Amino acid sequence: MIHTTRIKTQAALIGLIGIFAAPFVVAQDLGDEQINVVKDYKPALSQAIKITDIPSGDTGTYLNVEQKYAILEISANNNFVPSPIKPVKIKDDNIKNLQRGFIKAGYGLEKTSLIEAYYNSLRSKDFNAGFSFRHLSTNGKINDYGFPGASDNRISLFGKKFMDKAALNARVNFQRDVHHFYGFKVPPDLFSKKETRHVLNTIETELNFESYFNNKTEDPAYKVGMEYYNTSNNFDLNESHFGFKGMLAKRIDDHNLRLAVDASLNKYESKLYDTLNLDNANNVIRILPSYMFKKRNLMLVLGLNVVNEKLQDSELHLYPHAELTYNVQDAFVLYGKFSGNIQQHSLYSISRENPFIGSDVVIGNTNRLIDLSGGVAFKIGHDLNFHGRVNIWRSEDQMFYQNNAAVDTFQTYALVYDDANAFEVHASLSYDTRKNILLSFNTDYYNVSVDTLAEPWYTPQYKFTLRFEYRIKDKIIPRLDWYYSAAQFGKGIDGNSTVKLKPYHDLNLSVDYRYSKNLSVFVQLNNMFAQRYFSYYQYPSYRINALAGLTFSF
Repeated sequence: MIHTTRIKTQAALIGLIGIFAAPFVVAQDLGDEQINVVKDYKPALSQAIKITDIPSGDTGTYLNVEQKYAILEISANNNFVPSPIKPVKIKDDNIKNLQRGFIKAGYGLEKTSLIEAYYNSLRSKDFNAGFSFRHLSTNGKINDYGFPGASDNRISLFGKKFMDKAALNARVNFQRDVHHFYGFKVPPDLFSKKETRHVLNTIETELNFESYFNNKTEDPAYKVGMEYYNTSNNFDLNESHFGFKGMLAKRIDDHNLRLAVDASLNKYESKLYDTLNLDNANNVIRILPSYMFKKRNLMLVLGLNVVNEKLQDSELHLYPHAELTYNVQDAFVLYGKFSGNIQQHSLYSISRENPFIGSDVVIGNTNRLIDLSGGVAFKIGHDLNFHGRVNIWRSEDQMFYQNNAAVDTFQTYALVYDDANAFEVHASLSYDTRKNILLSFNTDYYNVSVDTLAEPWYTPQYKFTLRFEYRIKDKIIPRLDWYYSAAQFGKGIDGNSTVKLKPYHDLNLSVDYRYSKNLSVFVQLNNMFAQRYFSYYQYPSYRINALAGLTFSF
Protein backbone atom coordinates (compact mmCIF):
# COMPACT_ATOMS: atom_id res chain seq x y z
CA MET A 1 0.00 0.00 0.00
CA ILE A 2 1.02 3.63 -0.43
CA HIS A 3 1.22 4.40 3.34
CA THR A 4 3.50 1.38 4.07
CA THR A 5 5.89 2.44 1.30
CA ARG A 6 6.19 5.94 2.79
CA ILE A 7 7.09 4.53 6.28
CA LYS A 8 9.76 2.29 4.81
CA THR A 9 11.30 5.19 2.87
CA GLN A 10 11.42 7.38 5.98
CA ALA A 11 13.12 4.58 7.96
CA ALA A 12 15.78 4.19 5.26
CA LEU A 13 16.62 7.88 5.33
CA ILE A 14 16.98 7.90 9.07
CA GLY A 15 19.32 4.93 8.86
CA LEU A 16 21.60 6.65 6.34
CA ILE A 17 21.77 9.77 8.46
CA GLY A 18 22.73 7.65 11.47
CA ILE A 19 25.54 5.92 9.59
CA PHE A 20 27.14 9.17 8.48
CA ALA A 21 26.65 10.94 11.83
CA ALA A 22 27.90 8.08 14.02
CA PRO A 23 31.56 9.24 14.31
CA PHE A 24 30.49 12.64 15.58
CA VAL A 25 28.06 11.57 18.18
CA VAL A 26 29.14 11.20 21.83
CA ALA A 27 28.50 7.72 23.03
CA GLN A 28 25.54 7.46 25.33
CA ASP A 29 23.01 4.81 26.29
CA LEU A 30 19.80 5.36 24.43
CA GLY A 31 18.22 2.10 25.38
CA ASP A 32 16.12 -0.27 23.26
CA GLU A 33 12.63 0.56 21.97
CA GLN A 34 10.51 -1.62 19.70
CA ILE A 35 7.74 -0.10 17.51
CA ASN A 36 5.05 -2.41 16.22
CA VAL A 37 2.63 -1.33 13.42
CA VAL A 38 -0.67 -2.83 14.32
CA LYS A 39 -2.82 -1.86 11.23
CA ASP A 40 -2.76 0.08 8.01
CA TYR A 41 -3.09 3.84 8.02
CA LYS A 42 -6.60 5.12 7.52
CA PRO A 43 -7.03 8.91 7.27
CA ALA A 44 -10.31 10.38 8.59
CA LEU A 45 -11.93 13.78 8.24
CA SER A 46 -13.36 15.57 11.19
CA GLN A 47 -17.07 16.34 11.25
CA ALA A 48 -18.08 19.73 9.75
CA ILE A 49 -20.04 22.22 11.79
CA LYS A 50 -23.62 22.07 10.49
CA ILE A 51 -26.72 24.19 11.10
CA THR A 52 -29.19 22.19 13.09
CA ASP A 53 -32.61 21.34 11.68
CA ILE A 54 -34.24 22.18 14.99
CA PRO A 55 -34.52 25.96 15.51
CA SER A 56 -33.31 27.32 18.74
CA GLY A 57 -34.04 30.53 20.58
CA ASP A 58 -37.31 32.30 21.32
CA THR A 59 -39.83 31.72 18.53
CA GLY A 60 -42.91 32.66 20.51
CA THR A 61 -42.26 36.41 20.65
CA TYR A 62 -43.53 38.48 17.64
CA LEU A 63 -41.75 41.67 16.79
CA ASN A 64 -43.69 44.03 14.50
CA VAL A 65 -41.29 45.99 12.32
CA GLU A 66 -42.92 49.08 10.81
CA GLN A 67 -42.19 49.44 7.07
CA LYS A 68 -42.26 52.81 5.35
CA TYR A 69 -42.75 53.16 1.54
CA ALA A 70 -42.31 56.19 -0.60
CA ILE A 71 -42.39 56.92 -4.37
CA LEU A 72 -39.55 59.11 -5.45
CA GLU A 73 -40.50 61.61 -8.13
CA ILE A 74 -37.64 60.90 -10.44
CA SER A 75 -38.25 60.94 -14.21
CA ALA A 76 -36.39 58.43 -16.29
CA ASN A 77 -34.39 59.75 -19.16
CA ASN A 78 -36.27 59.32 -22.49
CA ASN A 79 -34.30 60.12 -25.56
CA PHE A 80 -36.90 58.68 -28.03
CA VAL A 81 -37.83 61.08 -30.80
CA PRO A 82 -40.92 59.95 -32.82
CA SER A 83 -40.62 60.11 -36.57
CA PRO A 84 -43.57 61.34 -38.62
CA ILE A 85 -45.85 58.67 -40.16
CA LYS A 86 -46.69 59.19 -43.78
CA PRO A 87 -50.42 59.07 -44.60
CA VAL A 88 -51.71 56.00 -46.40
CA LYS A 89 -52.54 56.61 -50.03
CA ILE A 90 -54.78 54.53 -52.24
CA LYS A 91 -53.32 53.76 -55.58
CA ASP A 92 -54.78 56.00 -58.24
CA ASP A 93 -56.65 53.42 -60.31
CA ASN A 94 -58.12 54.71 -63.47
CA ILE A 95 -61.89 54.36 -63.33
CA LYS A 96 -62.96 52.25 -66.26
CA ASN A 97 -65.22 53.91 -68.75
CA LEU A 98 -68.72 52.50 -68.63
CA GLN A 99 -70.66 51.71 -71.76
CA ARG A 100 -74.24 52.81 -72.10
CA GLY A 101 -75.40 50.07 -74.42
CA PHE A 102 -74.99 46.35 -75.02
CA ILE A 103 -76.33 44.19 -77.86
CA LYS A 104 -76.21 40.42 -78.20
CA ALA A 105 -77.47 38.61 -81.28
CA GLY A 106 -77.24 35.04 -82.54
CA TYR A 107 -78.74 32.43 -84.83
CA GLY A 108 -78.61 28.64 -84.74
CA LEU A 109 -80.11 25.28 -85.48
CA GLU A 110 -83.88 24.69 -85.32
CA LYS A 111 -84.24 28.26 -86.62
CA THR A 112 -83.25 29.62 -83.23
CA SER A 113 -82.82 33.38 -83.01
CA LEU A 114 -81.63 35.48 -80.08
CA ILE A 115 -81.61 39.25 -79.65
CA GLU A 116 -80.78 41.07 -76.42
CA ALA A 117 -80.37 44.81 -75.97
CA TYR A 118 -79.60 46.90 -72.87
CA TYR A 119 -79.23 50.65 -72.51
CA ASN A 120 -78.40 52.29 -69.20
CA SER A 121 -77.41 55.66 -67.79
CA LEU A 122 -73.80 56.18 -66.67
CA ARG A 123 -72.50 56.79 -63.15
CA SER A 124 -74.58 59.26 -61.20
CA LYS A 125 -75.17 60.14 -57.57
CA ASP A 126 -78.72 61.23 -58.32
CA PHE A 127 -80.40 58.58 -60.46
CA ASN A 128 -80.10 55.41 -62.53
CA ALA A 129 -82.35 54.55 -65.46
CA GLY A 130 -82.45 52.30 -68.48
CA PHE A 131 -84.28 49.68 -70.47
CA SER A 132 -83.75 46.10 -71.63
CA PHE A 133 -85.16 43.95 -74.42
CA ARG A 134 -84.93 40.19 -75.01
CA HIS A 135 -86.22 37.92 -77.75
CA LEU A 136 -85.58 34.17 -78.01
CA SER A 137 -87.46 31.96 -80.44
CA THR A 138 -87.25 28.53 -82.03
CA ASN A 139 -89.17 27.24 -85.06
CA GLY A 140 -87.68 23.79 -85.52
CA LYS A 141 -89.14 20.33 -85.88
CA ILE A 142 -89.32 17.24 -83.66
CA ASN A 143 -90.01 14.03 -85.54
CA ASP A 144 -93.39 12.36 -84.90
CA TYR A 145 -94.70 15.29 -82.86
CA GLY A 146 -96.54 18.52 -83.57
CA PHE A 147 -95.00 21.91 -84.26
CA PRO A 148 -92.84 22.86 -81.20
CA GLY A 149 -92.22 26.52 -82.04
CA ALA A 150 -91.89 28.91 -79.09
CA SER A 151 -90.77 32.46 -78.34
CA ASP A 152 -90.08 34.52 -75.24
CA ASN A 153 -90.23 38.30 -75.54
CA ARG A 154 -89.65 40.85 -72.80
CA ILE A 155 -89.13 44.61 -72.61
CA SER A 156 -88.44 46.44 -69.37
CA LEU A 157 -88.10 50.08 -68.34
CA PHE A 158 -86.66 51.01 -64.96
CA GLY A 159 -85.49 54.01 -62.98
CA LYS A 160 -84.11 54.76 -59.54
CA LYS A 161 -83.82 58.09 -57.73
CA PHE A 162 -81.25 58.43 -54.94
CA MET A 163 -82.06 60.69 -51.98
CA ASP A 164 -80.23 61.54 -48.76
CA LYS A 165 -81.64 58.70 -46.67
CA ALA A 166 -83.80 56.71 -49.06
CA ALA A 167 -84.26 55.68 -52.68
CA LEU A 168 -87.29 55.58 -54.96
CA ASN A 169 -87.36 53.06 -57.78
CA ALA A 170 -89.94 52.15 -60.42
CA ARG A 171 -90.21 49.43 -63.06
CA VAL A 172 -92.55 48.63 -65.97
CA ASN A 173 -92.39 45.29 -67.82
CA PHE A 174 -94.19 43.79 -70.76
CA GLN A 175 -93.79 40.09 -71.50
CA ARG A 176 -95.23 38.01 -74.33
CA ASP A 177 -94.64 34.25 -74.34
CA VAL A 178 -95.76 32.03 -77.21
CA HIS A 179 -95.77 28.22 -77.07
CA HIS A 180 -97.45 25.43 -78.96
CA PHE A 181 -99.18 22.30 -77.66
CA TYR A 182 -97.12 19.85 -79.70
CA GLY A 183 -97.80 16.90 -77.36
CA PHE A 184 -99.46 14.60 -79.91
CA LYS A 185 -98.02 12.06 -82.32
CA VAL A 186 -99.96 10.71 -85.28
CA PRO A 187 -100.40 12.49 -87.55
CA PRO A 188 -98.16 15.46 -86.73
CA ASP A 189 -100.34 17.80 -88.81
CA LEU A 190 -103.55 16.73 -87.06
CA PHE A 191 -103.82 20.25 -85.61
CA SER A 192 -102.79 23.50 -87.22
CA LYS A 193 -100.29 25.89 -85.66
CA LYS A 194 -103.11 28.29 -84.89
CA GLU A 195 -105.07 25.61 -83.00
CA THR A 196 -102.12 24.64 -80.81
CA ARG A 197 -100.87 28.17 -80.24
CA HIS A 198 -100.73 29.32 -76.61
CA VAL A 199 -100.08 33.04 -76.11
CA LEU A 200 -99.57 34.60 -72.69
CA ASN A 201 -99.35 38.39 -72.31
CA THR A 202 -98.33 40.11 -69.08
CA ILE A 203 -97.90 43.76 -68.18
CA GLU A 204 -96.62 44.65 -64.74
CA THR A 205 -95.61 47.75 -62.80
CA GLU A 206 -93.76 48.16 -59.51
CA LEU A 207 -92.99 51.13 -57.26
CA ASN A 208 -90.79 50.99 -54.12
CA PHE A 209 -89.57 53.52 -51.59
CA GLU A 210 -86.85 52.18 -49.28
CA SER A 211 -84.52 53.69 -46.69
CA TYR A 212 -80.80 52.99 -46.70
CA PHE A 213 -79.50 50.49 -44.18
CA ASN A 214 -77.09 51.97 -41.61
CA ASN A 215 -75.90 49.73 -38.80
CA LYS A 216 -74.13 52.64 -37.05
CA THR A 217 -77.31 54.47 -36.13
CA GLU A 218 -80.57 53.53 -34.50
CA ASP A 219 -82.73 55.35 -37.03
CA PRO A 220 -85.81 53.35 -38.08
CA ALA A 221 -85.54 51.40 -41.33
CA TYR A 222 -88.57 51.25 -43.61
CA LYS A 223 -89.75 49.99 -46.98
CA VAL A 224 -93.01 50.57 -48.82
CA GLY A 225 -93.85 49.01 -52.16
CA MET A 226 -96.78 48.47 -54.51
CA GLU A 227 -97.14 46.30 -57.59
CA TYR A 228 -99.75 45.51 -60.19
CA TYR A 229 -99.89 43.08 -63.08
CA ASN A 230 -102.40 41.66 -65.51
CA THR A 231 -101.81 38.40 -67.34
CA SER A 232 -104.05 36.74 -69.90
CA ASN A 233 -103.91 34.08 -72.59
CA ASN A 234 -105.76 33.26 -75.78
CA PHE A 235 -108.01 30.72 -73.98
CA ASP A 236 -109.97 33.41 -72.10
CA LEU A 237 -107.96 33.06 -68.89
CA ASN A 238 -107.31 36.37 -67.18
CA GLU A 239 -105.73 37.31 -63.87
CA SER A 240 -105.28 40.69 -62.18
CA HIS A 241 -102.99 41.19 -59.22
CA PHE A 242 -102.46 44.03 -56.77
CA GLY A 243 -99.75 43.75 -54.13
CA PHE A 244 -98.59 45.85 -51.22
CA LYS A 245 -95.50 45.33 -49.10
CA GLY A 246 -94.38 47.28 -46.07
CA MET A 247 -91.64 46.93 -43.48
CA LEU A 248 -90.70 48.94 -40.40
CA ALA A 249 -87.71 48.07 -38.20
CA LYS A 250 -86.14 49.73 -35.16
CA ARG A 251 -82.77 48.77 -33.65
CA ILE A 252 -82.00 49.36 -29.97
CA ASP A 253 -78.45 48.25 -29.07
CA ASP A 254 -78.38 44.49 -29.78
CA HIS A 255 -82.15 44.26 -30.18
CA ASN A 256 -84.24 44.77 -33.28
CA LEU A 257 -88.01 45.07 -33.54
CA ARG A 258 -89.51 44.47 -36.97
CA LEU A 259 -92.99 44.49 -38.50
CA ALA A 260 -93.60 43.19 -42.03
CA VAL A 261 -96.90 43.40 -43.92
CA ASP A 262 -97.58 41.69 -47.25
CA ALA A 263 -100.91 41.80 -49.11
CA SER A 264 -101.43 39.89 -52.38
CA LEU A 265 -104.87 40.29 -53.96
CA ASN A 266 -105.59 38.20 -57.07
CA LYS A 267 -108.69 38.04 -59.24
CA TYR A 268 -108.88 35.06 -61.61
CA GLU A 269 -111.42 34.78 -64.42
CA SER A 270 -112.21 31.78 -66.63
CA LYS A 271 -115.17 30.08 -68.28
CA LEU A 272 -114.77 27.13 -65.91
CA TYR A 273 -115.14 29.41 -62.88
CA ASP A 274 -118.30 30.89 -64.39
CA THR A 275 -119.70 27.44 -65.10
CA LEU A 276 -118.98 26.12 -61.61
CA ASN A 277 -119.92 29.45 -60.01
CA LEU A 278 -116.59 29.64 -58.17
CA ASP A 279 -115.37 32.69 -56.32
CA ASN A 280 -112.63 34.20 -58.46
CA ALA A 281 -110.87 36.00 -55.58
CA ASN A 282 -107.63 34.68 -54.14
CA ASN A 283 -106.39 37.06 -51.43
CA VAL A 284 -103.57 36.45 -48.97
CA ILE A 285 -102.62 39.02 -46.31
CA ARG A 286 -99.61 38.37 -44.07
CA ILE A 287 -98.52 40.20 -40.91
CA LEU A 288 -95.24 39.13 -39.34
CA PRO A 289 -94.10 40.92 -36.16
CA SER A 290 -90.68 39.71 -35.02
CA TYR A 291 -87.96 40.34 -32.47
CA MET A 292 -84.29 39.90 -33.32
CA PHE A 293 -81.40 39.66 -30.88
CA LYS A 294 -77.87 39.83 -32.22
CA LYS A 295 -74.74 39.48 -30.11
CA ARG A 296 -71.36 38.93 -31.69
CA ASN A 297 -71.67 35.76 -33.76
CA LEU A 298 -75.17 34.77 -32.65
CA MET A 299 -78.50 35.95 -34.05
CA LEU A 300 -81.94 34.88 -32.80
CA VAL A 301 -85.26 35.81 -34.43
CA LEU A 302 -88.65 35.10 -32.85
CA GLY A 303 -91.97 36.02 -34.40
CA LEU A 304 -95.51 35.06 -35.32
CA ASN A 305 -96.70 34.80 -38.92
CA VAL A 306 -100.39 35.76 -39.06
CA VAL A 307 -101.98 34.95 -42.43
CA ASN A 308 -105.52 35.65 -43.59
CA GLU A 309 -106.48 33.64 -46.68
CA LYS A 310 -109.56 34.38 -48.78
CA LEU A 311 -110.13 31.53 -51.25
CA GLN A 312 -113.77 30.47 -51.58
CA ASP A 313 -113.85 30.83 -47.79
CA SER A 314 -111.92 33.04 -45.41
CA GLU A 315 -109.44 31.40 -43.01
CA LEU A 316 -106.99 32.70 -40.41
CA HIS A 317 -103.68 30.86 -39.99
CA LEU A 318 -101.09 31.30 -37.23
CA TYR A 319 -97.52 30.04 -37.66
CA PRO A 320 -94.74 30.42 -35.09
CA HIS A 321 -91.55 31.75 -36.62
CA ALA A 322 -88.04 31.18 -35.27
CA GLU A 323 -84.56 31.54 -36.73
CA LEU A 324 -81.16 30.87 -35.20
CA THR A 325 -77.88 31.75 -36.89
CA TYR A 326 -74.29 31.37 -35.74
CA ASN A 327 -71.90 33.23 -38.01
CA VAL A 328 -68.12 33.46 -37.64
CA GLN A 329 -67.09 36.18 -40.12
CA ASP A 330 -68.86 34.32 -42.94
CA ALA A 331 -66.16 31.63 -42.75
CA PHE A 332 -68.49 29.34 -40.81
CA VAL A 333 -72.27 29.75 -40.71
CA LEU A 334 -74.68 27.44 -38.90
CA TYR A 335 -78.39 28.19 -39.17
CA GLY A 336 -81.83 26.78 -38.48
CA LYS A 337 -85.39 27.88 -39.15
CA PHE A 338 -88.88 26.80 -38.09
CA SER A 339 -91.93 28.38 -39.67
CA GLY A 340 -95.04 27.93 -41.79
CA ASN A 341 -96.87 29.90 -44.46
CA ILE A 342 -99.48 30.02 -47.20
CA GLN A 343 -98.00 29.56 -50.66
CA GLN A 344 -100.20 31.46 -53.09
CA HIS A 345 -100.46 30.11 -56.63
CA SER A 346 -101.31 32.23 -59.65
CA LEU A 347 -101.78 31.97 -63.38
CA TYR A 348 -98.70 34.18 -63.74
CA SER A 349 -96.36 31.78 -61.91
CA ILE A 350 -97.94 28.50 -63.08
CA SER A 351 -97.91 29.28 -66.79
CA ARG A 352 -94.22 30.15 -66.71
CA GLU A 353 -93.30 26.96 -64.92
CA ASN A 354 -95.46 24.80 -67.19
CA PRO A 355 -96.59 26.52 -70.42
CA PHE A 356 -98.72 23.50 -71.37
CA ILE A 357 -101.52 24.02 -68.84
CA GLY A 358 -105.05 23.86 -70.22
CA SER A 359 -107.99 26.19 -69.81
CA ASP A 360 -109.70 24.04 -67.15
CA VAL A 361 -107.36 24.83 -64.25
CA VAL A 362 -108.62 25.59 -60.76
CA ILE A 363 -106.06 27.68 -58.90
CA GLY A 364 -105.70 27.08 -55.17
CA ASN A 365 -103.13 27.65 -52.45
CA THR A 366 -100.80 25.40 -50.48
CA ASN A 367 -100.82 25.44 -46.69
CA ARG A 368 -97.28 24.75 -45.50
CA LEU A 369 -98.09 23.59 -41.97
CA ILE A 370 -94.53 22.86 -40.89
CA ASP A 371 -91.35 24.04 -42.53
CA LEU A 372 -88.22 23.03 -40.63
CA SER A 373 -84.81 23.63 -42.17
CA GLY A 374 -81.20 23.80 -41.08
CA GLY A 375 -77.84 24.00 -42.71
CA VAL A 376 -74.17 24.81 -42.55
CA ALA A 377 -71.85 26.79 -44.81
CA PHE A 378 -68.11 27.11 -44.41
CA LYS A 379 -64.92 27.83 -46.25
CA ILE A 380 -62.42 25.08 -47.04
CA GLY A 381 -59.35 27.12 -47.77
CA HIS A 382 -59.37 30.46 -49.55
CA ASP A 383 -61.35 29.62 -52.70
CA LEU A 384 -63.33 26.50 -51.76
CA ASN A 385 -66.79 26.75 -50.17
CA PHE A 386 -69.34 24.19 -49.00
CA HIS A 387 -73.04 24.58 -48.25
CA GLY A 388 -75.40 21.90 -46.98
CA ARG A 389 -79.07 22.15 -46.06
CA VAL A 390 -81.80 19.79 -44.82
CA ASN A 391 -85.49 20.64 -45.09
CA ILE A 392 -88.50 18.81 -43.63
CA TRP A 393 -92.01 20.02 -44.40
CA ARG A 394 -95.64 19.02 -44.19
CA SER A 395 -98.24 20.60 -46.49
CA GLU A 396 -101.94 20.58 -47.09
CA ASP A 397 -103.00 20.91 -50.75
CA GLN A 398 -99.53 20.62 -52.23
CA MET A 399 -99.83 21.42 -55.94
CA PHE A 400 -98.81 18.99 -58.70
CA TYR A 401 -99.18 19.00 -62.49
CA GLN A 402 -101.28 16.16 -63.88
CA ASN A 403 -101.70 15.58 -67.60
CA ASN A 404 -105.25 15.29 -68.86
CA ALA A 405 -106.48 12.40 -70.99
CA ALA A 406 -105.35 13.10 -74.56
CA VAL A 407 -106.47 10.23 -76.78
CA ASP A 408 -107.91 12.38 -79.57
CA THR A 409 -106.33 15.75 -78.83
CA PHE A 410 -103.06 17.37 -77.83
CA GLN A 411 -101.73 16.92 -74.32
CA THR A 412 -102.61 19.56 -71.72
CA TYR A 413 -102.08 19.74 -67.98
CA ALA A 414 -104.35 20.42 -65.04
CA LEU A 415 -103.61 21.18 -61.40
CA VAL A 416 -104.21 18.63 -58.65
CA TYR A 417 -103.74 19.07 -54.91
CA ASP A 418 -102.81 16.52 -52.25
CA ASP A 419 -101.43 16.50 -48.72
CA ALA A 420 -97.75 15.69 -48.74
CA ASN A 421 -94.67 15.19 -46.57
CA ALA A 422 -91.12 15.78 -47.74
CA PHE A 423 -87.53 15.31 -46.70
CA GLU A 424 -85.10 17.31 -48.83
CA VAL A 425 -81.30 17.55 -48.84
CA HIS A 426 -79.20 20.07 -50.72
CA ALA A 427 -75.41 20.16 -50.95
CA SER A 428 -73.14 22.37 -53.02
CA LEU A 429 -69.39 22.69 -53.41
CA SER A 430 -67.83 25.59 -55.28
CA TYR A 431 -64.29 26.56 -56.16
CA ASP A 432 -63.87 30.14 -57.35
CA THR A 433 -60.53 31.89 -57.73
CA ARG A 434 -62.32 35.07 -58.87
CA LYS A 435 -59.74 35.34 -61.60
CA ASN A 436 -59.80 32.49 -64.07
CA ILE A 437 -61.40 29.33 -62.61
CA LEU A 438 -64.95 28.62 -61.49
CA LEU A 439 -66.08 25.11 -60.59
CA SER A 440 -69.35 24.30 -58.82
CA PHE A 441 -71.31 21.14 -58.10
CA ASN A 442 -74.85 20.95 -56.70
CA THR A 443 -76.92 17.97 -55.69
CA ASP A 444 -80.53 17.82 -54.52
CA TYR A 445 -82.46 14.92 -53.04
CA TYR A 446 -86.26 14.93 -52.76
CA ASN A 447 -88.20 12.31 -50.86
CA VAL A 448 -91.85 13.37 -51.25
CA SER A 449 -94.74 11.19 -50.13
CA VAL A 450 -98.37 11.97 -50.99
CA ASP A 451 -101.59 10.81 -49.33
CA THR A 452 -103.91 9.95 -52.24
CA LEU A 453 -102.04 10.39 -55.55
CA ALA A 454 -100.23 7.40 -57.01
CA GLU A 455 -96.97 9.39 -57.23
CA PRO A 456 -95.79 12.95 -56.63
CA TRP A 457 -96.20 13.83 -60.31
CA TYR A 458 -93.16 15.30 -62.09
CA THR A 459 -90.99 15.41 -59.00
CA PRO A 460 -87.60 13.73 -59.62
CA GLN A 461 -85.90 12.21 -56.61
CA TYR A 462 -82.41 13.41 -57.58
CA LYS A 463 -80.95 16.36 -59.43
CA PHE A 464 -77.28 17.10 -60.14
CA THR A 465 -75.70 20.15 -61.75
CA LEU A 466 -72.08 20.84 -62.60
CA ARG A 467 -70.51 24.01 -63.98
CA PHE A 468 -66.93 24.63 -65.04
CA GLU A 469 -65.61 27.93 -66.38
CA TYR A 470 -62.03 28.81 -67.25
CA ARG A 471 -60.78 32.21 -68.40
CA ILE A 472 -57.75 32.16 -70.68
CA LYS A 473 -56.10 35.57 -70.33
CA ASP A 474 -59.58 37.09 -70.18
CA LYS A 475 -59.84 36.56 -73.95
CA ILE A 476 -61.22 33.05 -74.37
CA ILE A 477 -63.84 31.84 -71.87
CA PRO A 478 -65.08 28.25 -72.24
CA ARG A 479 -67.94 27.13 -69.98
CA LEU A 480 -69.34 23.64 -69.45
CA ASP A 481 -72.74 22.94 -67.85
CA TRP A 482 -74.00 19.45 -67.01
CA TYR A 483 -77.47 18.68 -65.71
CA TYR A 484 -78.91 15.36 -64.58
CA SER A 485 -82.47 14.55 -63.54
CA ALA A 486 -83.69 11.25 -62.11
CA ALA A 487 -86.82 9.48 -63.31
CA GLN A 488 -90.24 11.13 -62.99
CA PHE A 489 -93.80 9.85 -63.05
CA GLY A 490 -96.89 11.12 -64.81
CA LYS A 491 -100.30 10.02 -66.07
CA GLY A 492 -100.69 8.11 -69.32
CA ILE A 493 -102.58 9.28 -72.39
CA ASP A 494 -105.73 7.54 -71.15
CA GLY A 495 -105.62 9.60 -67.95
CA ASN A 496 -105.59 6.51 -65.71
CA SER A 497 -102.33 4.62 -66.14
CA THR A 498 -98.98 5.74 -64.74
CA VAL A 499 -95.97 6.30 -66.99
CA LYS A 500 -92.33 6.62 -66.01
CA LEU A 501 -90.18 9.26 -67.68
CA LYS A 502 -86.59 8.09 -68.00
CA PRO A 503 -83.72 9.94 -66.30
CA TYR A 504 -81.68 12.13 -68.60
CA HIS A 505 -78.43 14.07 -68.96
CA ASP A 506 -78.11 17.48 -70.54
CA LEU A 507 -74.58 18.67 -71.41
CA ASN A 508 -74.05 22.20 -72.71
CA LEU A 509 -70.85 23.89 -73.89
CA SER A 510 -70.29 27.56 -74.68
CA VAL A 511 -67.18 29.50 -75.69
CA ASP A 512 -66.79 33.29 -75.70
CA TYR A 513 -63.96 34.99 -77.56
CA ARG A 514 -63.39 38.64 -76.66
CA TYR A 515 -61.92 40.18 -79.77
CA SER A 516 -61.76 43.60 -78.13
CA LYS A 517 -63.24 45.50 -75.20
CA ASN A 518 -66.35 46.18 -77.24
CA LEU A 519 -66.70 43.18 -79.53
CA SER A 520 -66.90 39.46 -78.76
CA VAL A 521 -68.04 36.25 -80.46
CA PHE A 522 -69.82 33.30 -78.83
CA VAL A 523 -70.79 29.72 -79.68
CA GLN A 524 -73.23 27.54 -77.70
CA LEU A 525 -73.82 23.80 -78.03
CA ASN A 526 -76.87 22.46 -76.16
CA ASN A 527 -77.83 18.85 -75.37
CA MET A 528 -74.53 17.48 -76.61
CA PHE A 529 -75.63 13.92 -75.70
CA ALA A 530 -78.40 14.39 -78.31
CA GLN A 531 -80.94 12.84 -75.94
CA ARG A 532 -84.65 13.21 -76.52
CA TYR A 533 -85.75 13.69 -72.95
CA PHE A 534 -89.10 14.67 -71.43
CA SER A 535 -89.59 17.27 -68.71
CA TYR A 536 -93.34 16.72 -69.16
CA TYR A 537 -95.02 13.69 -70.69
CA GLN A 538 -95.56 13.94 -74.48
CA TYR A 539 -93.32 17.02 -74.71
CA PRO A 540 -89.82 15.96 -75.80
CA SER A 541 -86.88 18.31 -76.12
CA TYR A 542 -84.81 19.08 -79.17
CA ARG A 543 -81.80 16.88 -79.61
CA ILE A 544 -78.48 18.64 -80.18
CA ASN A 545 -78.80 22.35 -80.80
CA ALA A 546 -76.28 25.07 -81.63
CA LEU A 547 -76.27 28.87 -81.50
CA ALA A 548 -73.59 31.34 -82.60
CA GLY A 549 -73.43 35.10 -82.58
CA LEU A 550 -71.70 38.20 -81.36
CA THR A 551 -71.96 40.91 -78.69
CA PHE A 552 -71.20 44.59 -79.00
CA SER A 553 -71.05 47.28 -76.33
CA PHE A 554 -71.16 51.00 -77.04
